[in-house]
Amino acid sequence: MMGLLDPGAGTSGHTRDPAPALDRWHQHNTKPGEKLMNRLNAAATALLLVAPLAGCQKQKPKEDHTAKDAPEMQMYSMINVRGDLAKIDASFPRLADDSEQSSPVSMEEIVGYLRLESPDFEAVTRDQVSFLRTANVHGHKYWIWSFIERDGDKCFVTVSVDEEGVTYLGYDSNYEGLTPEQYMLGDYLHVF
Repeated sequence: MMGLLDPGAGTSGHTRDPAPALDRWHQHNTKPGEKLMNRLNAAATALLLVAPLAGCQKQKPKEDHTAKDAPEMQMYSMINVRGDLAKIDASFPRLADDSEQSSPVSMEEIVGYLRLESPDFEAVTRDQVSFLRTANVHGHKYWIWSFIERDGDKCFVTVSVDEEGVTYLGYDSNYEGLTPEQYMLGDYLHVF
């Protein structure tokens, strides 16, 4: 990386850290409030980079499950809206260790995540989250919890690990009254 030439170094080509010069440039070339917004954006970016859930991803890349999966998955490919899930009789085998403790994401991390995502924010407590079950959804491992927000909104929280070992953490409201199995299927199919 090229740095700014140190004026005291003559023509020797020594470089110095460009950060102070950039800070001075920003001090003179920013609108009122813009410096604060730049610092907040930088802090938010730094927080995201060092968050304890850095190995987890909320958004999953879209995959075409119909071509590689069992014939029943071809039937599921017709599901593209949340209401369709309520019409499916979904059932999946449980994982060998059907417990909350077998989840790759700890309860402390789940509560921390919900404090960022839920409208309850910092008021989220461990008591609002209740483990339901595990499942093997066509090669993806799932852990699912119920989560009831302070306004009574019923939600699901999922942790999943795909076939490549990538861990995902997500939560959403259950407006359609889905079963845990229907919700995990919807998560697997990226309906949410």
